[in-house]
Amino acid sequence: MLKLRPLRAESDEMPHMDFMRFFGAISIVYFHYRGELTLPAPLTAFNDNLEGFRLLMEMFFAISGLAMARFYGEIATLHQYGGFLKKRIARLGPLHWLTAVLFMAMGLLVAQDVLHTNHPENYDFRYALPNLLLLHAWISPHLSFNDVSWSISAEWALYLILPLLLVIMRRGWAFPLALLLYGVLWVLPGDPWYMWTSNLSPLRALPSFLFGMAAFNARLTLAHLPGASWICGACLAAFVIGAGLAAPFPVLLAIILVAFTAGVAADYSGQGKRFMMKLAPLGSLTYSLYMVHPLYEVVFIIFVGQRLLHLGSAAMNAWVVLAIVLALVTSWLSLNLFEMPARRWISGLRLGARRGDARAAPARRLIGAARQAKE
Repeated sequence: MLKLRPLRAESDEMPHMDFMRFFGAISIVYFHYRGELTLPAPLTAFNDNLEGFRLLMEMFFAISGLAMARFYGEIATLHQYGGFLKKRIARLGPLHWLTAVLFMAMGLLVAQDVLHTNHPENYDFRYALPNLLLLHAWISPHLSFNDVSWSISAEWALYLILPLLLVIMRRGWAFPLALLLYGVLWVLPGDPWYMWTSNLSPLRALPSFLFGMAAFNARLTLAHLPGASWICGACLAAFVIGAGLAAPFPVLLAIILVAFTAGVAADYSGQGKRFMMKLAPLGSLTYSLYMVHPLYEVVFIIFVGQRLLHLGSAAMNAWVVLAIVLALVTSWLSLNLFEMPARRWISGLRLGARRGDARAAPARRLIGAARQAKE
């Protein structure tokens, strides 16, 4: 009999960060699905103006930088660094590989002209191996297979240089370097940096990741900020409204970074913790939801809803809502039945273990599973 655990917060230390992760994920789902909706006239312009939601990725990168500084900030040896990379692979790899393979299967159908797509370049099998190795967003000139995985590839690049970034953080350079990089990115010619989802995506992620690390450095000072939890919530609401009203992107970036900073302040001061702990369990769905929702967009909404059922506007609105609900349910099932078991298995692997280590292996696996559950 399958045993599904209820949603629970990944820790009791960062409930604002957990909620903000879910807020970002569900907002991105809406951002990707919104083009299929038919809304009343007053809301159409607001809906069309939500391009600013692209900057939610900067919030994700900042949260990631904070988390890496908090949980892995003491890395000092190659052994610790190897353990860190193993944990990151266990966390990100299984679902990325599964969704990538599913999109590759769709790519075969596209190649046989069975399945039609407006973006055949996304199914370029020259980038299949880089995709599986999480290198695709560094070298591909376009999105690749599960298109949202570009951000996972970008983060992987930062994980590989984490020891260097930790040195920068310890010397107090993370915040000024983040500001410098933001300034450089705004003045670079060509496509705006917040549109980079291939080739230069690790550079896009770097300043926000450093900003998150700097926030961890300043956590004790930030904890004195009064009303931090309210500021965080107000800024998230202001971001949504500002995006819908087509506020300038620099303004939207400032708002989302203030929301993040206030959330850090609230978490380290305990402000609003009792309430946020009720919402924080949703954060455990973030990665699953982010990675599976493109499947529902391509298969459920576009292929089934549009091309097979030819749904009208009202029916399509309901179909999109159903897709969001199904994506959430799938995320919960994926977390329980696939991701957590895969994480435990990978975390328990001991490459190159000696025979003499065999007796201690069960104990190590139990310790690894306990640590993974905390992460």
